[in-house]
Amino acid sequence: NMDYWRVYIKIIFNAIKDILVRGFGNLGALLYIFYLDYRIGIVLLICMIIIFEIKMIGIRKRRSYRREYYFNQERYSGILGEMINGVNDIKSLDLKDNYMKKAVQSFELVGENEFKGDYYQNFYNKLANLFEFFAIGIVIILGLFLVKKELLDPSSLIIIYMYNTSVFAFLDRLGLLMNLSSDLNVSCSRIFSL
Repeated sequence: NMDYWRVYIKIIFNAIKDILVRGFGNLGALLYIFYLDYRIGIVLLICMIIIFEIKMIGIRKRRSYRREYYFNQERYSGILGEMINGVNDIKSLDLKDNYMKKAVQSFELVGENEFKGDYYQNFYNKLANLFEFFAIGIVIILGLFLVKKELLDPSSLIIIYMYNTSVFAFLDRLGLLMNLSSDLNVSCSRIFSL
């Protein structure tokens, strides 16, 4: 359906625009944190890389289950199409139970693959959020240590604390873009494999 693709591509371009406009602002916040204190900036950068990798594991898992989902969905649709087109043959040859069993198995696989893909992506997103929570704690503890040693001004620590959420928001936007591009990749590979 062309309308579906038009809308889908529009969503991807809006996500790219959002990444470019807001993402550069978020990266500017990271650069400002580096300017205020390079040690905290390095810790935040390392945490960002770890969080991004955690999110990417979830996206890759979801992508593999989406491929299986679409394969099984096509199989299910094919079985239903055969049943509708050959309803008289199925009745006369007494194949109803066989076709129903195939349809139910395919339908169960569709649901299982969709559930597993969403489950793993949600699991890794929650894991990334948990690590983000710990990263903020590490930044606060490091910042308090640096303030105590008079290596960082307390006002700078407050600014760093305020900006670290912007830094992590960039990862959320980037994760959304990677997820959309992953879905597009799976859909395009299905179309071009025909």
